Amino acid sequence: MDAAVTQVTAALPAIGAGEAAAGLEAAVPITVKGPARFLEELAVHMAAHPDALTSGSSLCPPVVLRLARVLHEAGYPVVRPGCARCGAIRTDLRQLREEGRICGSCDSRSRKDGTCGRCGATGVQIAAKRPGGGICHRCYRRDPQVVEECRGCGRSGTRPCAGTRGLPIRPGSSSAGRTSCARPGRRWDPAGRGRPRTAARR
Repeated sequence: MDAAVTQVTAALPAIGAGEAAAGLEAAVPITVKGPARFLEELAVHMAAHPDALTSGSSLCPPVVLRLARVLHEAGYPVVRPGCARCGAIRTDLRQLREEGRICGSCDSRSRKDGTCGRCGATGVQIAAKRPGGGICHRCYRRDPQVVEECRGCGRSGTRPCAGTRGLPIRPGSSSAGRTSCARPGRRWDPAGRGRPRTAARR
């Protein structure tokens, strides 16, 4: 706490140590799991960026967003960081990009403008990240990391055949020892739409 207070009072001469501590307690409540880690993160960031509370840059840890809101509402001369793309001022800018933190709306739009690193499709939403680049939903439904084989009928897909009580038969599960599928003649659509369709009986 002391290191964070020192950085805040150095950045804002108008605020005293007591007011800074109160602001930090409001921004990082003691009920938060691991508050010391957030305070240390704040102190380290402000040591490297003394103008973190006045620059308006969202290229910062989330605790800076919360502290800036608390101090701004208390009337101190701080500039609350906004979304690096649309400028929306919020405390829940969860996605960090090279230019700074962005809001959920901008994050969703950016994901729909991606290029699949596997099939090369452009203007698609990225479903998952892979070493070779993000992949689209179509490639995701065929990705070896998510396609599973039903221990009952041997069919593969992102949604294996259902076992008893509607549970999937997955390797390592309590149903893994079954020798027959609980829903014979049916399998999940490999396109991943979640609708079972009839398969040819063996």
